[in-house]
Parts: sequence; C-alpha cells; structure tokens
Amino acid sequence: VSLGGAKEACPTGLYTHSGECCKACNLGEGVAQPCGANQTVCEPCLDSVTFSDVVSATEPCKPCTECVGLQSMSAPCVEADDAVCRCAYGYYQDETTGRCEACRVCEAGSEIPGRWITRSTPPEGSDSAAPSTQEPEAPPEQDLIASTVADVVTTVMGSSQPVVTRGTTDNLIPVYCSILAAVVVGLVAYIAFKRWNSCKQNKQGANSRPVNQTPPPEGEKLHSDSGISVDSQSLHDQQPHTQTASGQ
Repeated sequence: VSLGGAKEACPTGLYTHSGECCKACNLGEGVAQPCGANQTVCEPCLDSVTFSDVVSATEPCKPCTECVGLQSMSAPCVEADDAVCRCAYGYYQDETTGRCEACRVCEAGSEIPGRWITRSTPPEGSDSAAPSTQEPEAPPEQDLIASTVADVVTTVMGSSQPVVTRGTTDNLIPVYCSILAAVVVGLVAYIAFKRWNSCKQNKQGANSRPVNQTPPPEGEKLHSDSGISVDSQSLHDQQPHTQTASGQ
C-alpha cells in the first residue's frame, strides 16, 4: 500500500511526522497531547467538571456549563454530555443572548399565542431541531390563582397600577403570607372584643341588681316562735280602747 493510499484512508486526515495516521479520541475523552512527533494522547474527561461530546484528534475536554442566576439544571454534566440548564418558571431563554428574560404578562382578555421553550445548541453533526427542554404550561387553576391574587393586592393598596407584575411563585409567597397574617390578626381582635364586651355586660348586670335592706312596715305581721301571727298595727289601735274601758 502506498503512502498516498494510507493518507486517503486516514479518518482524521492527520499524520505523525513518520506518516502514521493520527488516532481520534472517543466520546468522553479529550486530547491531552496532539499527534506530531508521537501518536495522539487521550485522557478521560472528569465527571461534572469536563466533557467531550465529539470524536476528535484535536479537541480537548471542555469545561461543563454552570447554571447560574435564574437557571436550574435539568440534566447534569457527564463525561460525554454537557449540562442542560433551563430558566425558572415565568422566564424564558433569549435565543440571542442566552440569558433568562421575564415572560410578558398578557392583559385581561388577550390571547397567549404560544409558550417560550428553552433550546440548547444541538450536537455537532446533528440535524435535529427539537428542543432539549421545554417550559411546562401552567394549569388554568394556577393562572386563575395568580390573577386573583394580583387583583386583591391591587384593590387593597387602592392604586390603579398593578402591584404584581410577574406571575412567579416567588412573588406570590409574600402575598399569601400577608393575607394569612391579616386574617389571623383580625380573628384575634374579634375574639378579644367579644370577651371584653361580655365581661362589661356581666359587670353592669351585677351593679343593677336591687338590694332589699329596708325595714319592714308597721303593718307587717309578726311571727312568734309558736306560729301565731300578730298584726302589730291592729294591736296598737286596740290599746286606746282598752284604756278607755278601764277608766269607765
């Protein structure tokens, strides 16, 4: 076999100084030392640190992508695949900058034509345009709750400007806590007022009760130990008559 034929059969298209075809490193391996005077030296990539998703005689292991800010990791970084990051709920990944941007809040009565999806760069040599991750659609119940809470906050504050501009779960937690605290304070105040009012009424009723300490009238009948009732008024009236009869 001629040297020219060997060059045509070399998959990498690279040769050492001696004319040997340079070998390529497999998936999950990176080039530690490219071929030249010697053959290619490969090294395994480190899990969660570096990765290599291509078969190459020149590419070293690449650092894993870090999910920062409003991004969360939906797939970890392994030796042959990079990490997949997705934006938090209520945000989408801008296709130009790659940053997470807040979703636009549609006005009442307007339609939502579609949902933003998070796309990752497809692997080299792949023709697939399917998204690697997709933001799940919120159920109608969640949308209704978010809209109702926003309306309540706007009404309480008495302002025509909307207070809640983002329908994220993080923004709704303080609203729920404020409403719950207001309900608890109102309930405690109501119970305290009822107890105070009840004690006040009981005290007024005790002061208004009559105390019968007046002496008995002169005409009250006297009760002796023998059970005979004597009318003191009649006895007093009879005394002058008795004295008159004895004088006669």
